[in-house]
Amino acid sequence: CSRVLPLGAGEALPTALMGPEECMPAARALEMGLATCDERWWRIEVPRAHPVVECIEQVSMWGFEATRYHDQVNLAHRLAQCRDQGRRIYWLFYLTHVGNDKLLTPQSVGYYYFVCVPLPCGTDAVGYYLASFTQELAAGSAIVDLWGRPELKYSTSHCRPDHILLPPRIASLDVNSTREVGGHVFFSSLSTESKIRPLAGNQHAIFVAEQRLPPALSKAEARLRGSEQGVAVVFASSWRLTNATATSIVRHLVRPLNASVFAVLSGPSSADAAEETMALQSAFGTSLRDVRWEADLSQDELRRALNASGSLPMYTAMAGRGSVFSPVVGTGANLPSLRKLELAADLLASHERTRGRRFRWVVFSRLDMEWVADHPKLSLLAPDHIWIPHTAQNEVKNVGRRPGVLAGEFVGNTPDWHATMPRPLADAFMRRWGAIVTGAVAMQPDHQPEDLLAAHLRLLGVPVGRFPALAGLVECVSSWTCTFEGWRRKHHPSVRWRNVADFKEVQRYAARLRDGRYAFARAPKARCRA
Repeated sequence: CSRVLPLGAGEALPTALMGPEECMPAARALEMGLATCDERWWRIEVPRAHPVVECIEQVSMWGFEATRYHDQVNLAHRLAQCRDQGRRIYWLFYLTHVGNDKLLTPQSVGYYYFVCVPLPCGTDAVGYYLASFTQELAAGSAIVDLWGRPELKYSTSHCRPDHILLPPRIASLDVNSTREVGGHVFFSSLSTESKIRPLAGNQHAIFVAEQRLPPALSKAEARLRGSEQGVAVVFASSWRLTNATATSIVRHLVRPLNASVFAVLSGPSSADAAEETMALQSAFGTSLRDVRWEADLSQDELRRALNASGSLPMYTAMAGRGSVFSPVVGTGANLPSLRKLELAADLLASHERTRGRRFRWVVFSRLDMEWVADHPKLSLLAPDHIWIPHTAQNEVKNVGRRPGVLAGEFVGNTPDWHATMPRPLADAFMRRWGAIVTGAVAMQPDHQPEDLLAAHLRLLGVPVGRFPALAGLVECVSSWTCTFEGWRRKHHPSVRWRNVADFKEVQRYAARLRDGRYAFARAPKARCRA
C-alpha cells in the first residue's frame, strides 16, 4: 500500500508516469525529456466516484464510437447525435510534427478522429487510455466509423475501502505541451503499426481537444411571439460602397421590404468617418436608423480572444486553407467580419429595447452587392427557416454517394453573403463570433466560412430555405481592402460581378421578374422559386 498513490474524487491524474508498467513502455519519451517517471509510486487508486473510473466502467461495458473525419454534413449530424445522447466529443489529432513556433497546423496532423464518449470521460481518461486505444483500433484500417470496447482491467483496492486501483496508463502526457502548444499532447506507449511517423521513437503523439457544442434551440426560442413588427436590414463589414451598389440596394432591398437600416462598419478614410457616414445618409435617407464605426482587432488581440476558451490550438490545427480564422490563420478577414456582425446584433437589440418591440424579420446583406431585382415578398418565406439565396454553383445536391447524407440534401456551400431571418433565428446566424470565442462552435479540418455556417445552423437545429439569388458581389475597386487580387480583375468587359457565371444565371430570370413576366411563389421543400 505504501507504493500506491491515493487521489481524491476531484483530483486530476498526475502527469508523471508510475511503476514499470507505465514507465518502461514510455522509455523513449522519458529519454527525450518528454515525460517523467515518479519511482516512488507503482499504481494509482481513486474513489469509485472518480470520473476516470466512471468513464472506464462505461466504455468497458458499452464501448465508444470513433469517426475518422471525412464529410462536413455527415460530421455535423454525428456531432449533434452525440451531443443529444448526453455524451462528450473529443478530437484526436495524430501528429507528425510540431512547428518551431509551437503552433499546431494542419500540416502537423496526419489524420483526425473524433470520439463520442460517455459524459464522465474527461481529457485524462481520453488522453491516457482511449486515444491510444483508438489508434490501435484504427491501425491499418480504411474504415471510417469504428466502435471499440477496450478491456481496461481495474480492481478494487486492498488498501482503502471504496477505492479502485486504476489500470496502467497506455500514454504519457508531454510535460511541455500545455505551455508550448496550449493544450494536451499525449505520447502513446503502444507500439502499434501506423502510417504516421512517430515523434519520439515508437511514441505516437496525439493532441486531444474537447469539442464543445451549442445546445439546439428549443421550439419556444425559435417561434415568433406575435408582437414582432417590421423589417431590419443589417450591414456589418469593412467600408465597401459605391453609388451603383447603394442605388441597387435601396431600389431592390430596402424599399420593397420597407426596412430600417443598421450598420457596423470599419475602415473609414478618416477618424470621424464623416465622408462615409454622409454617403450612407445620402443613400438610405430616413431608413438609416443607426451606424457604428468599429476598429478591427489586431492579430494578437484576435488570437487572445480565441485563446480565452483554450480552443486556439484546436482551431489552428484545423484551419488549413480555409479562411474561417483569418487573419489569425490563413488569408482574409473573416474573424473581424464575424465580430462586427455580433456587434450589429448588439446594436439591433439595443434599438429594439428602446423601440419597445422586436422586429419580425432581420435581413443581413453586404454593401458590395449589386441587386438586379426585388427581394421576394416575406409572406412567401416560412417564418421557421433562415433563407439563403442560391445559384447553380452552390446548390450542390448529394446523389446518395456520401454516407449518412440523404439523397437530394444540400451539402457544402451555405453562402454567408446574405440571409433573410425571422427574428427568433437571427442570433443563430449573427452571433457566430460569440460561439467561436467561447469554444462552442462545430469545427472540422479545412473549414471554409460557408461550411462553418452550415454546420453551426444544423447543430442549432435551424432549417435553411433557399430562394434564387438576385444580387452578386461586385469586383473590388482600388480603395477597398480585398483579400484576393483576383477580385480586382475585370473578368468580362460588360459584367461588374466577381462571378460571371452567377451574373449570367441571375440575369436569365431577373429581367422577367422586373417586367412582371415572372413572379415568386412558394415551392415545396423550403424553396422559393421564380
